[in-house]
Amino acid sequence: MTSIPRDKRGGFTLLELIIVVAISGVVMAIGSSTFVAVASAWNESKTVTELDAQADLALETIRRDITDALSAEVSGVAIRGASKTVSDSRTYPAAQHADDSLMIPIRALDPSRELSVPASVGYRVDRGAGATGVLVRTVGPLGTANPQTNRLEVMPGAVVQGFNVEYLVPGGNGLWVDEWTEPRMPAAVRISLAIEDTDRPNQFQSSRQIVIPVRVR
Repeated sequence: MTSIPRDKRGGFTLLELIIVVAISGVVMAIGSSTFVAVASAWNESKTVTELDAQADLALETIRRDITDALSAEVSGVAIRGASKTVSDSRTYPAAQHADDSLMIPIRALDPSRELSVPASVGYRVDRGAGATGVLVRTVGPLGTANPQTNRLEVMPGAVVQGFNVEYLVPGGNGLWVDEWTEPRMPAAVRISLAIEDTDRPNQFQSSRQIVIPVRVR
């Protein structure tokens, strides 16, 4: 019988098995960490995209109302805007954020009468504890300074960090003001909106700005 030399026999030595297991572990660890990193980046991108979409939708809602605004010369009511700030207690020193409000005269549907009637639409930030809040749209009788009915959360999936509204003075050589109480309409309205993710407000944020011409006087 012919014997097979030791170095010609099949199989692996213990050292070879240990090396293979170690290399496999390293490869699996690298693959796992890469997968987690890719998944995390995708989730972050998805969250930011959703925030951007909500901010764009909110500004588009306001734009439609301003575009459909009633003439102050006809209705006797112009756009109204008040300016204020709120302190963010989550930061030190406390940051100051815009917390403005806006009222627009429009024609709104009256469900009880099944027709559109002159009304005032208001936009403001409802805030709870701290400096977080939600942007709400409300409706009331024409000329109401602070409409309260038909409350609608414009961005239910985001909290508002800042809501800043400015007004372009007609014939003012590009002058923008923080409040509007004149009986005439402004030439345009500029809105800056900063929002945060509800679950991770300090990590995911979005900001948008829009300039909306006022087509009536």
